[in-house]
Amino acid sequence: MKNSEQHQNLDGKFARYIIVTIFVLITLIIIISIAKSKSKTVNNNLSLNVDTFREEIIFGDIKIKLNSDIFSHEQLQNEIKEKDLIDFLNANIKKGDTIIYTSFDIGVQQLLMAKLVSQSGKVYVFNPIESYSNAIAFSAKINGFENRIMTKSVSVSNKKFDGLIVYKNGTSESDGILHEANYKLSNGYNALKVKVSTIDELCPQLQNVNFLRISVTNNVSKIIQGAQNLINRSPNIQIIVDYDADKTKDLTAIEQLKKQGFNMYILRKNAKLDYLIDINKIEEHQAILVIKK
Repeated sequence: MKNSEQHQNLDGKFARYIIVTIFVLITLIIIISIAKSKSKTVNNNLSLNVDTFREEIIFGDIKIKLNSDIFSHEQLQNEIKEKDLIDFLNANIKKGDTIIYTSFDIGVQQLLMAKLVSQSGKVYVFNPIESYSNAIAFSAKINGFENRIMTKSVSVSNKKFDGLIVYKNGTSESDGILHEANYKLSNGYNALKVKVSTIDELCPQLQNVNFLRISVTNNVSKIIQGAQNLINRSPNIQIIVDYDADKTKDLTAIEQLKKQGFNMYILRKNAKLDYLIDINKIEEHQAILVIKK
């Protein structure tokens, strides 16, 4: 009886120990999560060791090198699924075209563009995140596109300054908002230091550009404002803009382009264009084409 009671007591103590341990662990996890959600960090914009990149094949034969982060994996899947935009690129980009691409992307559609423009074309990629810019340049090299894709780690706006991309804890830099370097960071937010310039300053000699691809959703008007001279020097330019009803708040620059003879169209599958009268009626993420037609 005593042995049985002793075993029962030990089992009871062990069960209580397990319960207390689990409670303590859960409490620690909650405390750490709360602490992280309220923390704030300003990070330097650093490149990564290319030996850590993993390789995948896209669009049949293009090799792409990816960072190991979750965003790179998700971005790869998202960009490949954009059939409407990919159909348009395949149908409209020609050998010898000149393209400017500003984004937070990892290089999926930039590599496709480089293949389409062939040796006589150029794709200028401006990406504020050094590690992604580094990965795109490496992907270009292994495909033999290094003379077609020109990369620079810079954020694009309507003026030149030192900036911060500010984003909530638990999200990626691609969801961030661009601010000047003296911006006061709030608890629960991180920031990435970036250099900021305009397309006009980055491409002062370029003219007759065929495509301006703006693959961001929260700084569209300022990017267009900072590219006005290039747009004026490129009478047949086609501007492709990402629109997100939840994130794209200012498209006044596109309204100004309409006064210069540009029209807006929604890209559809099979490279079909739907004329867009009222942009406020779009309720989802959508690629918009701005052209003179």
